Amino acid sequence: MNSLFFVFLLAGAVFKNDIADFALSEWYSDISWPPVVVLLKQSSYLWLTVAATITLRLLFKGSKFRIRRNDLALVLILTAMTAALRGGFYSIELGVKILIGAGLLAMIVLATNIMIARDGMLRYGDDLVRGLLWFSRIFIVLNFGMLLFGYGIVLGNPRFFGSAAHPNFLAVQLTVCAIVLFSAVYSDKLRRSWPNWLLIFASLYLLVATGSRTGLLMTSLGVGLYVLCRSRFKLAVLLWVAIALAIFLAAILSIVPADLLLSFDRGEVGLDTRSEAWGFLLGLIASEPIFGHGLVTFYSENSYLRGLANYGLVYFVPFVFVAVVSTIRLWKTARASEYKPIFTMMFCLHVSLLTGAMLEGYLIDLLSLPVFMYVITSTFIAGRSAGNSMRRSPMKSKDFGTVLHH
Repeated sequence: MNSLFFVFLLAGAVFKNDIADFALSEWYSDISWPPVVVLLKQSSYLWLTVAATITLRLLFKGSKFRIRRNDLALVLILTAMTAALRGGFYSIELGVKILIGAGLLAMIVLATNIMIARDGMLRYGDDLVRGLLWFSRIFIVLNFGMLLFGYGIVLGNPRFFGSAAHPNFLAVQLTVCAIVLFSAVYSDKLRRSWPNWLLIFASLYLLVATGSRTGLLMTSLGVGLYVLCRSRFKLAVLLWVAIALAIFLAAILSIVPADLLLSFDRGEVGLDTRSEAWGFLLGLIASEPIFGHGLVTFYSENSYLRGLANYGLVYFVPFVFVAVVSTIRLWKTARASEYKPIFTMMFCLHVSLLTGAMLEGYLIDLLSLPVFMYVITSTFIAGRSAGNSMRRSPMKSKDFGTVLHH
């Protein structure tokens, strides 16, 4: 049941109902999806409702309520509430939307910390990995099938949209799936599992098809960092370089000969879309540094600058505090724990998301897979509780979900 929480939660995040937005779009109205994707998008709130129902079941299960104290989770929720308050001064509608988003983050924090308090970190890690693996497999197969049958493509645009609203969104979602699958394959029992290797290669092929440089960077970083943490240094560096070169070479061979460079151009200045966006956001920040502007809609190619421009330093300082402290805790625990693989996977996902956030604005979204995954990774370690949770864990099974614990 706990694993299903993560499957439904992430399904609700990636299959947002944007069908009407595409239909009204000037550029993307000719995109098509298979019936199963249309159904998934139309049922997006249902998947989140199921996740909320599982949370309520956890809340009222048993006669004694138990939840793990988590200081970073509290700061994260307060940060989201600060954004809702600032957004409310911009418009009541925006404030309510952000408040709903904060409620979803609180639901994730509540569910995950109840699971850890009741079952221990090892059992929680097993449920989390199992849920992430099943979601990743389904998501990759679905999008690869769309590519094969000509769905998720916009006429005149060579980049693959898939089931997402934008190729860059799909790339970040695929990055999470690729890192999860690679972590499992690189560990113990799944190493000889050729279907999982095929899924990894399929996810990399889809990444190249999206044309997202951010996605390629995040995947190279996450996979390479996992190898570096789990292997001898020389071997890790060689594998890291080989993986990075293979991915970027595939991208270059796909983009340059086909003269697709203009597909990355937003049409304002040229192929360099980031420096213009960052300069614009920095100008907004300089004019309202403390409380921000409430909402910035035009540029979003940096989560940190986007958050600072929207909500000011009152939001930005605790946001960065959570990012820095959670990264340090994950790294220290991954180095010290006898159950290193699960912590290594979380650490690599976390660093990959934070790095990609320098190039995309997804960490300021209200409802998205990277936001939900960031909440899970950043609140994974609560101070010194990890070791105690491990020792309390009753987990004894040896199914595929425990592969990252060996």
